[in-house]
This record gives sequence, structure tokens and C-alpha cells, in this order.
Amino acid sequence: MASEGTTIRNGETVVLELPCQPEFISLARLSVSALANMVGFSVEDIEDLKVALSEACTNAMQYGCEKEDHYTTSFELFNDGISIVVSDSGETWDCEAVSQPSLKGDQVGGFGLYIIRTLMDDMDIVSSESGTTLTMKKNLRPQNGIQ
Repeated sequence: MASEGTTIRNGETVVLELPCQPEFISLARLSVSALANMVGFSVEDIEDLKVALSEACTNAMQYGCEKEDHYTTSFELFNDGISIVVSDSGETWDCEAVSQPSLKGDQVGGFGLYIIRTLMDDMDIVSSESGTTLTMKKNLRPQNGIQ
């Protein structure tokens, strides 16, 4: 259900190429907030999208590119949800080797992917010699019994 007055074509895509600098994460967050609002997401779901995207962008910057590089964030809009892809050109890594984080406080790092999996309806990671692509999907939920 798109916001009143907004027409969304299924598959409409918006792409941002962002410098690997923390200051630009806010641009990605603002973008997903505006786009998710157009689709009709609740404020709570928009906040979840912003947190998950922040984690994905932070991972791309930390592990996938040098300071002078860029990474790409794309948003694909649907009448019933949103798909977000964050791609970098970093070195390949074993996605299956990432373990669940320890909640005892004895682990440094590893919480970003856990947070993304928790907040999103679907998440997939592919890492190859050309870089890493993380795809996240969030489905639009009925609000107050209306959709």
C-alpha cells in the first residue's frame, strides 16, 4: 500500500553510489526512510530498515573498501515491500564461516549481520572475487488491519 498520492511501479529502483566515509551513511538512511514511506511502511518498520541499512553500509565500509573507494546501495520498491542491496568491491570471504554472536559480551564484532537478520524478513550474502553483495528484503505488513 503506497502512501496516499504516491504511485509506485513494481520494481522501481533507486541506486546510490556512496563514498566509503561514515558521514554518507546518513544519506543512505534518509533515502531508505523516504522510499519506505512511499511504499507505506510503518514508522517502526522504517526504523528497522534504517538500522539494518546502517549495519550493512558499515560492513561495506569496514570490510569491503578503502577510504577512497565507493560502495553501492540500491533500493527496489514493490507494492508489498522493499529490497535493498549493498555491494562493495572488497576481497572475497567465507560467508558461511560467520558465527552467531556471543551475547555474553566476550566477542568483538559479528553483531551487524545478526542485527540485519533479526530486523529483516530475508537476507542473503554472496561474496566473490569481484566483491560482496548483501541483499535484504522487508515485506509490508498490514497496519491496523488495512492493506
